[in-house]
Amino acid sequence: MNRTHSNISHVVEQLEEPCAICGVQEATTKDHVPPKGIFPKPRPQLITVPACASCNNGASDYDDLFKVYLSMQSAGNTDLATELFESKTSRTLERNRKLLSKIHDESRTVKVELDDGTITNRLGILWDSEAHEKVMERTIKGLYYHHSGRALGLDANVEVQKFTEVSDEIENLLPLLPEHVIGDEQVKYKFYISPEDHRDSVWFFEFYGVHYASGYSVPK
Repeated sequence: MNRTHSNISHVVEQLEEPCAICGVQEATTKDHVPPKGIFPKPRPQLITVPACASCNNGASDYDDLFKVYLSMQSAGNTDLATELFESKTSRTLERNRKLLSKIHDESRTVKVELDDGTITNRLGILWDSEAHEKVMERTIKGLYYHHSGRALGLDANVEVQKFTEVSDEIENLLPLLPEHVIGDEQVKYKFYISPEDHRDSVWFFEFYGVHYASGYSVPK
């Protein structure tokens, strides 16, 4: 163990309850991972982790953007996804005309092949990359804490990826990992934490059956 890792670990050990997100501040609140805003009411039982005020309060804008883009991508795929868009996102876009204009300007018509082989045109939404990365990074850190009982903290980096479909390589790996489900299959995820160095982990997510993301953590 290097000196930096040792020093950070010593600081964390002095905290009564460390923040699951940053790992170095005292937790004073609870944070939902993934964000509760992506679930329409009545919400299912959600996962919460201890968080400091800075990590929790600084996430609301990113959470709101993530909800908007996710619901626009998934609306029509399931009844719950449509309900999320109609009950939450439509009101957000009515209030935030600037965001609506930005989404409209960045959207493109794309050809999509349906299950029966039919080709149809759909509106392709260009996600806000910063919001996606911030929310997924926080979600990975929070779920890591939820499952392992410890925070990744400052001695590990988290990288996030999003993709439109699952590659053959990932699809072959997924059956080997246990699946976790939040709500009525609104969110599914799988993960692996290395027993050799707990800072090494890999994560796979599916949101509303249409949006896929993955991420991993590595030691600094």
